[in-house]
Amino acid sequence: MNICKKCQTEFNGDFCSNCGFPFKLKPINGKYIFDETRSVFNLEKGILFTVKNLFIRPGPTVREFINEDRTKLVKPILFLILCTLVFTLAQQFLDFKSEFTNFQGDSIFKKIFDWLSKNYGYSNIIMAVPIAIWTKIFFRKQDYNYYQIFTILSYYIGVSVLIQTIFGIVNGITHLKVVQIGFIIGSIYVAWAIGQFFERPKRWNYLKGFLSYFLGAITFVFLVISIGHIAMKIS
Repeated sequence: MNICKKCQTEFNGDFCSNCGFPFKLKPINGKYIFDETRSVFNLEKGILFTVKNLFIRPGPTVREFINEDRTKLVKPILFLILCTLVFTLAQQFLDFKSEFTNFQGDSIFKKIFDWLSKNYGYSNIIMAVPIAIWTKIFFRKQDYNYYQIFTILSYYIGVSVLIQTIFGIVNGITHLKVVQIGFIIGSIYVAWAIGQFFERPKRWNYLKGFLSYFLGAITFVFLVISIGHIAMKIS
């Protein structure tokens, strides 16, 4: 009989019958690192599988994750962070900007929006919070709570960030000003994906998806400006 190191239960075999904890941990070596990397990027249950399905069928894919099977996709927050990381690395190497707005001089607003432009990927994570609130308001009759909606948006905003990354790479290589086009297409994708997730009536859902994203973005900008006003008064 083995004794579980986690819950002290006696069991036979390689895994605890009570909590599933392994009797022996795998050694951290080259094979371990390779297996962990492959688990993230493999085509069957990894980042590429997740991206492919979110592009092709975003509604059914995330509905299945929420209601049925949570093993096939990369976890939502990790997915959004990975997409943000890809955007940030591309931005650092190719030096393209995704400007929110232009402020002249040396005001606190210019500093805030410059930071948002330089850290646009991370800004999307923060912006998901008010977008989720508006989505919950517009789809309040649907049986999904705020945290489930935030999970849904983590996937869709992640794909939106990847779309903007593609246009940013084109911008960086060709110097064509197409970053904002990527933002527009990414926003359209999010509205379309939300409409697909909340199945019926679809046409009205697409409009509500667009309004959720648009009002969420406006709320985000309003909060940033409010923080700027408070910072000015304090200083």
